[in-house]
Amino acid sequence: MEFILIHTPRGIMTPEMMAPALEMGKKLWEKPGDFVRGGKLVASYAARNKSLIVCVWDAPSAEALCPFVEQLELGGWDTDIMLAETFPAHLQRLEKTFKAMQK
Repeated sequence: MEFILIHTPRGIMTPEMMAPALEMGKKLWEKPGDFVRGGKLVASYAARNKSLIVCVWDAPSAEALCPFVEQLELGGWDTDIMLAETFPAHLQRLEKTFKAMQK
């Protein structure tokens, strides 16, 4: 399953805060499975002039992302996790939900 993670720092990142985050990023790139068991980092985007990073992970489940997200939380980052899906799959899921609501 693919998940979209949006990371935002709590407050302004000082150089002292950025250094460990950069080291963690290097380790993550070398061995993503050490951070997300069974996971693969598919894509990453660091926004210019905004304090956010967007990553796409292929992971067995959202629970597999939890240890990684908890590490980030301790480092001062908040993370939103969303299921990534194609638009046809999204429409199919919404249609199923709508039908269940009508019962």
